[in-house]
Amino acid sequence: METNNTQPTEAQAPVQAQTPAPQVTEPTAAQSAQPATAATPPATSTPAPIACKCPNINPAEWDKKKMQLNKSFYKTYSLRIFNYPFAFTPEVYRAFKGAQQKGYNPVENGMILDTGGMFLGDVMVEVTSPNLQDKNVISLAGKELYTKVSRRPQSQIKQDIAELVTEIGKQPFALYFWWTSCPNCQAQKEAKTVLIAVV
Repeated sequence: METNNTQPTEAQAPVQAQTPAPQVTEPTAAQSAQPATAATPPATSTPAPIACKCPNINPAEWDKKKMQLNKSFYKTYSLRIFNYPFAFTPEVYRAFKGAQQKGYNPVENGMILDTGGMFLGDVMVEVTSPNLQDKNVISLAGKELYTKVSRRPQSQIKQDIAELVTEIGKQPFALYFWWTSCPNCQAQKEAKTVLIAVV
């Protein structure tokens, strides 16, 4: 929202002690009579999937709803390649660090909003106790909002935006995207994105 290790110097490799060659002995008659057992292949373990930290929401609570959210956010710029964030995770981290440096408290597992943009947008992390005069702080407190759940992948979200404009009957003053799924969980999620429009 959002380390360097020093490299050891090269050291001379230790000289390995030579081990005597194993003694080869002929098998006894009793040993020859026993059937040979097949070598057991080493157990292969599938690496555990990375735990997804995307929020789980009830679509019925967010789809086509008029509401107010008493929340504030700290924003930072986000580079895009035709609407797709170039490096979303580092930008979220930069927003978190920027908020902390100003004395704001980022909310653990809070909302992370995005303004979208063809080549440049804003990433916004939820914070408490911000300075509302700060140009990097966006407050939704007291604003009338209309929310809509998108069940489409991000590449098709323009259709949901068009539907939202039709539903509210005008262009919103501001539109934010709350991505509730990532590439790891998008296929399993019904609610992939929540559109939050300031009306």
